[in-house]
Amino acid sequence: MQKAIKNVELVKVVITSTGNAEFKLPQTPNIEGRQIVGIETYKQSELPVTVDGLATLNDNALLDAFISINNGSKDVIQNLPLRKLVSSLNSGLLPAIEPTKVDAQKCTLKFGQTSHLYAGEVCLIVFYYE
Repeated sequence: MQKAIKNVELVKVVITSTGNAEFKLPQTPNIEGRQIVGIETYKQSELPVTVDGLATLNDNALLDAFISINNGSKDVIQNLPLRKLVSSLNSGLLPAIEPTKVDAQKCTLKFGQTSHLYAGEVCLIVFYYE
């Protein structure tokens, strides 16, 4: 029987420049050094704006985005396509990940091309942790 997930952290990565193809995750004290057991994101068509009124990452950019998760010394997850973290695109399922510690400021969000990026959009990433 699986344990219930009790801890969730929503991380917002703001697209500050359309000329950048790589963005660092912001400092996120609640998940620093914690065991991450799941990661999820959403398409813009599912969640068009954040609670503070910012537009979420457009679907074309999301389909061309990748996340790398760092544990402080190395990337334990490299270039995982964000589309795999959208449950509605994967029969309601999220990929199984090995529980891993995370250093959020060393985690990156990368885009294959910048033509779909719009400054001010926000990529929402949900971390489930123990």
